[in-house]
Amino acid sequence: REKEEAEERKRKEREQAAKEKAEREQAEREMAAREAQEKAEREAREQAAEREKAAAEKAAALERAAKEKAEREAKEQRARAAAASAAAAAAVMEGLAPITMLSHAPLLDDSPLHAVMNMKQKETATKTTSQRVRASMAKKVPGQRAPDAPVTFRSKVKSSGYGGTAAPQKMFQPKTNVSTRAASANKLGKEKDKTPVDGLSRRPLGSAVGKEKYPTDGPPPSKACGHLPLLEGKHAGGVVTLGQSSDGRFVAAGLNDKTAMVLRATLKGDDKPPRVYVGHSAPISSVDISLDGRWLLTSSQDNTARCWDASKTDCLMTFDKRHHNFQIQRETDPPNLSFKSIGRTQFYYMDKFILMNSGNELLLYKYHIDPTVEDLKRYVSNSRYRLVTALAHPDSQSISTFVAANSFHSYTVISAASDRSLCMFDLNTGQPVRTIRQAVAKPAHALRLSLGSSFVSHLPETYDMFLSASLTEGILLWDLRTSRSVRKFSGHACRVFPVGMAFSPCARFIATGSEDKCAYIYDVRTGSCMQKLSGHTDVVTDVQFHPLKAQLTTACLDGVLRTFEA
Repeated sequence: REKEEAEERKRKEREQAAKEKAEREQAEREMAAREAQEKAEREAREQAAEREKAAAEKAAALERAAKEKAEREAKEQRARAAAASAAAAAAVMEGLAPITMLSHAPLLDDSPLHAVMNMKQKETATKTTSQRVRASMAKKVPGQRAPDAPVTFRSKVKSSGYGGTAAPQKMFQPKTNVSTRAASANKLGKEKDKTPVDGLSRRPLGSAVGKEKYPTDGPPPSKACGHLPLLEGKHAGGVVTLGQSSDGRFVAAGLNDKTAMVLRATLKGDDKPPRVYVGHSAPISSVDISLDGRWLLTSSQDNTARCWDASKTDCLMTFDKRHHNFQIQRETDPPNLSFKSIGRTQFYYMDKFILMNSGNELLLYKYHIDPTVEDLKRYVSNSRYRLVTALAHPDSQSISTFVAANSFHSYTVISAASDRSLCMFDLNTGQPVRTIRQAVAKPAHALRLSLGSSFVSHLPETYDMFLSASLTEGILLWDLRTSRSVRKFSGHACRVFPVGMAFSPCARFIATGSEDKCAYIYDVRTGSCMQKLSGHTDVVTDVQFHPLKAQLTTACLDGVLRTFEA
């Protein structure tokens, strides 16, 4: 039995060993199969990765080649454009190519007119104190103390009734304005219109004053139809310069008493009183209204320029530093000194830039106007400006005046200097393109362009005419394409005081002030005087034509604005 048991144990051990050997062999075969499969998969992945890498490298090479080709073509195109621009500038400088006010070439890549104003969010969206308080209260955590901040109330707080007297009550009042009430009720019943409006008249931008067009074949203004004295009360100075809104509804006036005014062009006594802009410390030298009527730009003999909110008479920005008005001075910026002098200033390139002359340089500024003010810091302005480029008038000590188009995109700016020369600047290239030496007998004090208006159209050649006025010489009519004077107007008196002039929108008449207390209207074609407008009591300093109708507004040192119509 023991022998049988031993043999049985040996048999079981042999079976167990055979079984383990079989399992071990099966495991080895499975492991080898798995390793072979993993190796095959790894090789497949490696091959796929290599194929993808090769495809990616090929695509990157193709993309790089396409990009290099595009850059090469763009570089060649820029080089051709620069060469063409240089050739055109050289041709213009040599007098072989004409200069025009209308833009025919696209902007260059390095043109100063590409300048933008990158404002931070804090600069562009300044919250008021009450808004900050409400935001902090909305984010208040339970158990946390509210921050200390002043609270302002925009509406009156009702009293508890103690210690005060009740307001007087009206028992009965007859309804005398039924039509006005009905109109206001109809207006309130309608949905609020969100169309953008201008700052002066609160009318939708681009809305025409009337359906009629400017009378291009009518007679010149000759009949007095309105006058408005501006020297009542605290004002005691004459009107020295005028500006007209693009739609013709408003006139801006600069006075000798350091103030500027904006009033309706009708000059009727029943109109609203003029808006008065106070802030300069010297007489006003120029005024200009933006195309949309929201901003008023003034320059003064106090060597500053100011931009105003035309609807609220608030000064939003003051040009008192040459380079910028940012609070932080960058290391790369030159010293930000004050202006030594500021002559004329105006909006340019459809209100995208501001032009002004200081010394012998023409300064181009990019600006950003933020009309919002804080409740407790109303004196802090959030509007900013920065100098884009400065163009020097060749071989001159100072620029006396300049003129540029703002109603359409134009690269040409014309300036007059103290050496009696006229210079044409191309702001697309940022260089002077032509200089007319000894153009006038004395330095020109005024330049005007034939820009027409939005209510009349002209041939392209009409926009290439401009006027220059200098003391004792009268007015010269120039052709910008040939840079030659083609006609002279000298029937008025201009010996001591620099009087202004203007083109009519139809480009048929020229109006000018005079020292003999009259305004003159000349015929552009013949050069003869057509009308002599009397009725003034002092020197007529400036004139402005209405853009829609045959109406002329005159400014006088007696402080009275007068209008004449055909």
